[in-house]
Amino acid sequence: MFHWPTELLQLTTSHRLRPLPRCPLSVFTRCYSTPAHQAVHSGAKSSRQRPSPLKTKHHASSLSEDSLLKKIDSYVQQVGTDIRIPIEVQLQDDLNHYSATKTADDARWTQVSEQLVLEKVMALLMLNNCFELAESVYDRMRRLGHTPSPAAAAEAAVMRFCRSIKSSSGPSNTPSVYQDVKRAFSHPSYNESLFLHVLHILKSMDAGAAPTAEVIDLFLKARAPSFVPSRMLVSKYVEALTASGATQRATEIIQRYVFDESHPGAFDPGAAAPYAAILRGLSDVPPDAADAADQMVNYSLQLMRMRGIDTDVDIFNALILRELHRENWAKVFHLYDVIQGLAGITAGPGAEPRYMLLPDSATFQNMFYALAMVHRPLLTRKSRRQIQEYLINVLPRGAVHTYQLYHDMLCTQFNSMFKRKSSSLSLAYASLHSALRCFLALRNYAGAVVVIQNFSRFGIAVQPPTYFYVIRHIIARIHDDLVDNSEQDNPDGYNSNWVNIFLGGEVDNAASWEDDALATRILQWGIDSVDLPVDCTYSPTRTASTAASSRLPSIPTWEKIKDESPTSRYLIPNSAPLENLLRRAVWACFCDKWDTLARESPEARELDQQTPDDRVKYSVEKAAKAMVPENIRFWVWHQDWRRGVTRIPQKPVAARLKTLRFTRYG
Repeated sequence: MFHWPTELLQLTTSHRLRPLPRCPLSVFTRCYSTPAHQAVHSGAKSSRQRPSPLKTKHHASSLSEDSLLKKIDSYVQQVGTDIRIPIEVQLQDDLNHYSATKTADDARWTQVSEQLVLEKVMALLMLNNCFELAESVYDRMRRLGHTPSPAAAAEAAVMRFCRSIKSSSGPSNTPSVYQDVKRAFSHPSYNESLFLHVLHILKSMDAGAAPTAEVIDLFLKARAPSFVPSRMLVSKYVEALTASGATQRATEIIQRYVFDESHPGAFDPGAAAPYAAILRGLSDVPPDAADAADQMVNYSLQLMRMRGIDTDVDIFNALILRELHRENWAKVFHLYDVIQGLAGITAGPGAEPRYMLLPDSATFQNMFYALAMVHRPLLTRKSRRQIQEYLINVLPRGAVHTYQLYHDMLCTQFNSMFKRKSSSLSLAYASLHSALRCFLALRNYAGAVVVIQNFSRFGIAVQPPTYFYVIRHIIARIHDDLVDNSEQDNPDGYNSNWVNIFLGGEVDNAASWEDDALATRILQWGIDSVDLPVDCTYSPTRTASTAASSRLPSIPTWEKIKDESPTSRYLIPNSAPLENLLRRAVWACFCDKWDTLARESPEARELDQQTPDDRVKYSVEKAAKAMVPENIRFWVWHQDWRRGVTRIPQKPVAARLKTLRFTRYG
């Protein structure tokens, strides 16, 4: 079975390649190192406090290589690429001065040394997205009679190729640039590792998918017939072709370049046919068709029966990521329905269960993000009529409910029935954290309480980022509530439910509080009912072994939460304060609803007769019943500093297949 690397398929997330931010010299000196460009001297400091580069004068002494690179870094960081002519003049003056002083003072100065310095300057400019200046440095190398390295020649040719495509009507008007690119790629010492850096330059130049695919095609044509590309290069090629709309070409590439895992280095074109067919079918079937999901499910199942192999969820994750950045929500939910339709369990007598296709952690994180973005406009609509119009006219048909998505995640990723790599601790925490952020974005605090409870249920520690998002969300709700009350003509003053519940009614002080003070006060309200240590530290008389054996949960302070300081490995952070805060948020929403109702209505009288604890308990239990499946044996992680992280089943409860949503197609 062919597995697409997840970190490579994440390249499909963008339908347009975006430039990277400028890179300081300190980063360049640490990480830039290739066979063609050796790393420059480390230890270069930041250029924030340097004088203006346009006022810098040359010194009479010899200009060292490190000083030259620092001065060029000063131009890039302080002036940027807006004032092009002064920078280019200053750059050429420094290069002339450097060549003159080295020729006169250094007897060991040679043409090769000058070429290496110019290539370092060129690499530094490219890392800071100064591509036109990098081309001018390359032209200077050629004028001085130097022979650039194959890597520098290929980078300069590709930059000119990309610029010529943007300035002309098409690649056909650049035959000379084509020849330069082919000549650079055909050099015997040019290899794939150097070419991957060229792809990084194309991404920084915002070249687009079509030119990127064209450059990769030129590189493959320039290689010998026996050349075997890596999976990384094949994945980038398929991603560029798919993003540019060349689906048929992407299908051919998948059929041609697929590795057979049983024979490393060999191709197995037959094994790629199902993936290519699914990719082509997903692009051809319109997502708004009434039976689009059923068509893809039936087609894919028939294809798998014919081939006798399983599909790969990474292909669908790559397509979902691409549609997310295009904000094509209907296609996103359509692809998720296809994954659920293809999912199933097949096992022979006495054999371990094997799944045909199951969504993984990346699938659920992307889907929670999609749900938050799709339902966000609902939060700005006040009347019931506006909400109904949005649900009918705007919300994509077939969108999965938030409770159902969380239910699916527990049935697959946290189900001990499936022995899969995606059940690791880090991925489990990322999935729960994404679900929590989705419920907070939708202001569904009852569902957020259930997610927080599952952190403790599965033995997963609540990290400072989770604390940060919950407290920051409550601060935003308090500010919004204060603004809404200030805009109303209320003779009795403020009537803020959120301030009354979280701050004890101190409205006048809350309006002028800083966010840090407000966050500390909110966290303290969550801690008041928890009888646990408030800090992640121990007294000097308490040894680490004693602390580890007791395994007391801890509550991080706001300073550590804000600074994202790692918690002590001897303690498990506690989730009780967050659960208390979210329960208060549930009651605050009920109070808002009660204020909007007529005081004489039956619903208002019924709500007024219930106690806060009863109402909150009923809402959380109702959400938990819809979110948490029954009769499922979940994974539970035991975090212990002495043995690391161990994963064991929660309890010996039989798992019933009818509780799994995806078995309806099985």
